[in-house]
Amino acid sequence: MLYGEKFVDVDKFLPRIQSSIDGIDTDMAISYIMDAVIQFCRESQLIRRVKCINLECCTTSYPLEVSPNERLSELMAVRVFSNGCASEQEVNYYIDNDVLYVHETPNMNGLTLEVEYTVVPKRDNTVIPEVIYEDWVNAVTHLAFSWLYSLGDMEWANLTVADYHARQYQTYLRQARFHTITKHKPIKMKLRPHRRGIIT
Repeated sequence: MLYGEKFVDVDKFLPRIQSSIDGIDTDMAISYIMDAVIQFCRESQLIRRVKCINLECCTTSYPLEVSPNERLSELMAVRVFSNGCASEQEVNYYIDNDVLYVHETPNMNGLTLEVEYTVVPKRDNTVIPEVIYEDWVNAVTHLAFSWLYSLGDMEWANLTVADYHARQYQTYLRQARFHTITKHKPIKMKLRPHRRGIIT
């Protein structure tokens, strides 16, 4: 089981929101919770996948492992190996719609790419990674509260409370980033990736 692969319903967060904000619409609360989950996953880089791809001649596209409930967020690294050993050989690639495309080069056979990337839940889904609810429920709740209490046209608006929740969220986010650094170690020797960026 990959880290973050199990999912739970996003409405598990609802009691925490509804117990503090009287009369909030359920759909509105779920919408803000889902946005908070996505932002937290994106900023913490907590949910990662590693895909090992054996390159083959005449094959230029390789699907990455992304569940139907999530989408690719950021490419962290692409490491090149030849016969199990780290290689300095250049491999040109790009990613589109969760597929890695490789420009064919000489001596491609025998090369393996280790692709490391982060994922976030899809916006139109109603499920989230179970680990977010089990381990980081406070981070998501604080972020959602910081947005909800900032809504000036709502009767519960309170900028002082919104600021408090925003600061609490940043505390949990720092913890999550530290957790990410210590948990996700490269499987093999880490090489400088040829490209690194946000996937849109």
